[in-house]
Amino acid sequence: MMARCGCGLARRVFYGVATLLAAAAVGCPGGDAAAPSQRPQTFDHRAHAVPNPPVTLTTWVPRQVTGVVLDGSRSHSHYFVTGPPSVSGRIVSYRWTNAATGVLLSTYEKPYLEFGLGTTRLKLTVVDNTGDVASAQTSVTVRLPRKWQDQPPTITSISPTTVPASGGIITVRGTNFYNWPRVRVDGVEVVPLDPPTATTLRVQVPPHPLGVAGVVVATGFGVVPWSQRRVLRYTGNAPTVRFKQTWLRNAKGTGPFRTSQVVALRIGPDGMLYTGDLGARIKRMNVTSDYRVTAVCESEQLRADGLKRSVMGIAFNPRDADNVKPRLYASTAVLFAKSRYNGGKPTDWANGKVEELVSDPSVRSGTCIQWVATVVSGLPVSAHDHSPSGLEFTHGGAMLIQSGSMTNAGVSKPGDLMGGIPDSPLSAAVLIAYINRPGFDGAVRYSDYVNPERASQVSGKGVEVYASGIRNALSLLIHSSGAMYTADNSANQGFGAVSLTCNSAGSQPPDEPDRLLRIFRGGYYGTPNRNRGRFDRRQCVYHGPDDTVATGGYTPPLATFVSSTNGMAEYTAARFSNAIRGDLFSSKAAFHGKGTLYQTRLDQSGKRTREPPSVFWKDSGLSLVVDAAGSMLMAQTFKKRVLVLRPQEPNPGYPVVVGVHPPRGPSRGGNVMLVVGWRVANRRPLVGGKACTRSWLAWGTALGEGAVYCEVPAGRGQVRVTVKGGRPDTHFNYRYV
Repeated sequence: MMARCGCGLARRVFYGVATLLAAAAVGCPGGDAAAPSQRPQTFDHRAHAVPNPPVTLTTWVPRQVTGVVLDGSRSHSHYFVTGPPSVSGRIVSYRWTNAATGVLLSTYEKPYLEFGLGTTRLKLTVVDNTGDVASAQTSVTVRLPRKWQDQPPTITSISPTTVPASGGIITVRGTNFYNWPRVRVDGVEVVPLDPPTATTLRVQVPPHPLGVAGVVVATGFGVVPWSQRRVLRYTGNAPTVRFKQTWLRNAKGTGPFRTSQVVALRIGPDGMLYTGDLGARIKRMNVTSDYRVTAVCESEQLRADGLKRSVMGIAFNPRDADNVKPRLYASTAVLFAKSRYNGGKPTDWANGKVEELVSDPSVRSGTCIQWVATVVSGLPVSAHDHSPSGLEFTHGGAMLIQSGSMTNAGVSKPGDLMGGIPDSPLSAAVLIAYINRPGFDGAVRYSDYVNPERASQVSGKGVEVYASGIRNALSLLIHSSGAMYTADNSANQGFGAVSLTCNSAGSQPPDEPDRLLRIFRGGYYGTPNRNRGRFDRRQCVYHGPDDTVATGGYTPPLATFVSSTNGMAEYTAARFSNAIRGDLFSSKAAFHGKGTLYQTRLDQSGKRTREPPSVFWKDSGLSLVVDAAGSMLMAQTFKKRVLVLRPQEPNPGYPVVVGVHPPRGPSRGGNVMLVVGWRVANRRPLVGGKACTRSWLAWGTALGEGAVYCEVPAGRGQVRVTVKGGRPDTHFNYRYV
């Protein structure tokens, strides 16, 4: 076990960011206090501030700041009263300040802080439970690379030299592993699992066909020449990826559970399955580990002006720690508004909303989900079926909203099959709503409802365009890598012409395949919005999915699918030796016949496609989620059931975590996580190496598959969830936000 002093800080520093000098040379101060009778009477029995030793960091880019985790955990108090009752001293407050300016930098025990070039003197002030105050100083120095560091890397060895076809962990040794080192295996780039040293990198190599692969190291100073590569041999059999198809079943398990016409599907932070349907209700289902529905309750119908509001998307804010009464957000709309309102009012196209509701766990039937408030209003809805739909939250707690196009391909004419309403300021886009900011205004209003193409947004300025040119996407996925993906429905023949410029139109497009998009802030993905095109000319030009060249500010798709592909999820479970972990799965709507489930292989970074989409399963649904056990659930809207694909793999014979839910939670901790795995039922989970505040059995047996609940401790960043005595995970599976 590593000693607490010296190396404890180095283990917490982000790789490639900091090089700690002298930490290992400093002994542990203090230690256990002596018994009262053994202490010298002159000894200070109160608070002691003990910051980490001075730190030296190297910045590889002069204009960028460099970060480090500071450590005040060795601060202590020697106060002790024998009592009764006995009272021991403890530190209750930490304040890190700039010693020169007095500016407060953090109140955490171990803060992550960033510094520019030069030396910054820091002051740690602590207070113990008696009110005694103590201070001590340390420093952080950020310097440029030394000349001897500005050299390309070399490789001297890799170990082991043989791994299974599914991949494995290897250690790469060499020299000059500075400036963001990474390993390339036949061109596939992987980053270190642990903070690297100048001579050692430990990486998880990806799956590979049987045979040999070349291994090189790349840094900001160069790449090991291919002629000097090391050879890694892949042997054995690739893991068998096998699923069994079933459905959510009734409580007795005798047949499929009949649902309403479900559009949105989400697993809540309470572990319950939530659905949103065309009939304007949100339902909560208690689903057992063998996928039987044992209890169902719902919301009241969501209505406006006497009309039902279809529920098109559901999301939960990962920063909300309340698992007991989780708050959920639903995107709702009156679809086909032109006919539903019988001619209606000029404002009818702005009927889209995001509504907040709360789920009451004490109610198991009837009405258990209560409406709280309208968070965002005035969102655009086409006179057909495009509306606000998929919802997701950023790590920072901002809400992302898919907002459908009001046109087919940018051009609107009275009486066209899309309903003849032009695009408006917030249509055909991913929107962002900063709902957590003080004074948030989500009540969107426009300057002109009669002519949406000329309207400006005059209120609701807390809602704005994040990315544009997305026609009709029902899903939005933030991958564990941080990349954002969606599946966008492309144009249909006969529903409207393409926009060539802000004033000219082309012909009707054919029925086009759907697009796999990686979403970047400010990106334009090809579906015009002439309203915004007045100020951003690229948004007047239509690009079909076969336009694969990024020109004029247009971002092409990564790949295409057969229409209509809507659901999307990352496979996050540690099944099949991680053979499909991190891949994208996209589900085609199964309106009446069978659908199609596509798999898109991503590289190790999770930010680029490695292979185009391929058919994984010949059935699917409109929306898709992956649970902590690695099962894939898909809502079959018009068949009124939920398809379930359950992974089939043998017991590995050792404790290992398969998956967790939720995969994100607040940095302050306190939320409850479900941890699923093999032989975990009698073991306490560890979150980033910290034991759960408390844990208890959810289901399963000590020697088989099972799950435990974990009250999550405080933490930060991406961490691994494991169990005591279990196999370590090579992937991060939980993120503090």
